[in-house]
Amino acid sequence: MKVLSIPLLLTCMLATAACDLVSGDAGSTEDIFIAVDDTLRDVRLYIPDGIAEGDAVHLLIALHGSGDSGRSFQAGAGLDERATDDLIIAYPTAAKGNWAEGCNCNIADRLQINDLGFVEALIDSVSARYSVSPERTFALGYSQGGLFAYRLACAMGDRISRVAAVSAPMSVPLSQMCGAANPVSVLTLHGRRDAILPWAGTNNGAFSLLSAEDTAEFWADKRSCEPAVQTTYRSGKATLAAIEWNQCDSGTRVHLYQMTDGVHAWYTESPDNRTFLFDFFGL
Repeated sequence: MKVLSIPLLLTCMLATAACDLVSGDAGSTEDIFIAVDDTLRDVRLYIPDGIAEGDAVHLLIALHGSGDSGRSFQAGAGLDERATDDLIIAYPTAAKGNWAEGCNCNIADRLQINDLGFVEALIDSVSARYSVSPERTFALGYSQGGLFAYRLACAMGDRISRVAAVSAPMSVPLSQMCGAANPVSVLTLHGRRDAILPWAGTNNGAFSLLSAEDTAEFWADKRSCEPAVQTTYRSGKATLAAIEWNQCDSGTRVHLYQMTDGVHAWYTESPDNRTFLFDFFGL
């Protein structure tokens, strides 16, 4: 399939609505289009002040949940406020409301939407302006975006080094086809009382999900990890149980965080206010 990344300047010339530049206290927002298979795809970029073209940066690709958009996810996720001064955050938008997560169970998969090509073209587009290496490129997904994040870990380990999924275990069909040849570190954060994508997983044909524990163990097995370390964080009535495999092949890590009383929600910090997602990404 043909994948073409359109430079930002050309995008602005072709579609003025796609390049609104919005400045904030600590950075600016750019809306760009990227062409994949002759289709323009929408991406919102958050760029901290002080970054110049050619600078070495980290890139975090933030994947929204089902029916959402990159712009809406940016507004509610609270990631920009925690961004370091060398971190660009990309908020892409799914073509059909859902990502092609590799299960052949949603419209994006059935229509063969080239979301892997989209992410590759996104990385290429940012890399054309800044110095971005696979070691400094990460993906973070919420809910159905988390399901797709696991697919990136399976298929794009040569472009992305760390992946985190919030309120999302791994789909069973993806686990059956996942090669995961390249070393990628994986974090799973899940609420024990999640009624949408249950902690215990589901058995529903192409929609089947591994449990959160089986998801982490799948990746720990892929990475030939040494035994895990278990830790509990508490703050008031809130409890977070952590299982961390920190000694895995090629320096990778696999982390599982359980929000003991958590439901299907977006979590960015543990009960003791330790920003564990950014710690995991080394930011």
